[in-house]
Amino acid sequence: MADYTALRGNRSKSRIFLILFTAIAAIALIVGIVLIALAIKKKGETDNEASSTSTSPAASSFCDYSEEAKRIRLEEIIMRAKKTYYEKHPFMLPEDPDASREEIKKKYTSYNPTPDYIKSVTDAAWSLYNEVKEIKVDSKKLKPRERKALSQLKHYMKTVFGQPFDMNFYAGDWMMGPTFYCHPRQQVICNLGAHLQGLLRSLKPENLQDIELIEEKLKTHKKGILRYIENLKMGKLHGMVHSQDACEAGRNALRNRFLEIALKNETDHQKLREMSPSRFGLISGTCAICDDCGLATGDHNSLDMLDNAPKTVQGKDLNCQMVYVGSDSLV
Repeated sequence: MADYTALRGNRSKSRIFLILFTAIAAIALIVGIVLIALAIKKKGETDNEASSTSTSPAASSFCDYSEEAKRIRLEEIIMRAKKTYYEKHPFMLPEDPDASREEIKKKYTSYNPTPDYIKSVTDAAWSLYNEVKEIKVDSKKLKPRERKALSQLKHYMKTVFGQPFDMNFYAGDWMMGPTFYCHPRQQVICNLGAHLQGLLRSLKPENLQDIELIEEKLKTHKKGILRYIENLKMGKLHGMVHSQDACEAGRNALRNRFLEIALKNETDHQKLREMSPSRFGLISGTCAICDDCGLATGDHNSLDMLDNAPKTVQGKDLNCQMVYVGSDSLV
């Protein structure tokens, strides 16, 4: 009996020691896990701080201009090209993200393609192009985006701010009217609606003076359109005319660009539709220009200038005097 009691006492002590050891081990395990977690967290924060400190200069240097670009002052050239563009195209000022409302109020003017104006735009663009072309640059030292920007800038200047037709004075295309595409970025006459939209969006009237200002600026667009017609007359005098097909394609493209005006604001539309091509002076696939209208064949349909044109020339029933391109005779 005594042995049994002693055995039970030893078992109880062993159980107590086992429980106590297990508890201590569990506490030690928990403390160890907590310490490890804290150490990992602290290490992660240290690594993040170190990486942010070390990568900030790298990220900054990635976006910076290369040494070669800084040497040739690439950023300065690009900014000067932008400034020149908006100086020569004041009707595009509403698209300049850096232009203020007051600047648009002061500098915005409508498109008025006088020969002197077109020549000044061409000369300004080609002056920048020649300046950029003469720069000695090591392309291998430029970053890929810098090489691309420099190449695009040269092409942009060479094509007269991306307008090789209406703004290239020396090519003479500005006397020939719109092309088949009537591209708004290449032929300004095809983008007049966007000019007005940009103006009205940028100069939302806040008082009576603003309304009067907008009214005055809107009225100036008439002068530019009439000047465009005069340029077409000049083209006729110098033989700068499209073929018949190109002439009709340009007319249709312009009508499509201003479709509402072409459909709803024409004069004597039905009468002109019934007139035969011969009455417009078409012969041998060439396009004739009207002395009094000043427009390429077919453009009469969308203008009311025919009312003031002579009805007869040398006894013939014509709307205006025509000259056949490639012919010595006047009809």
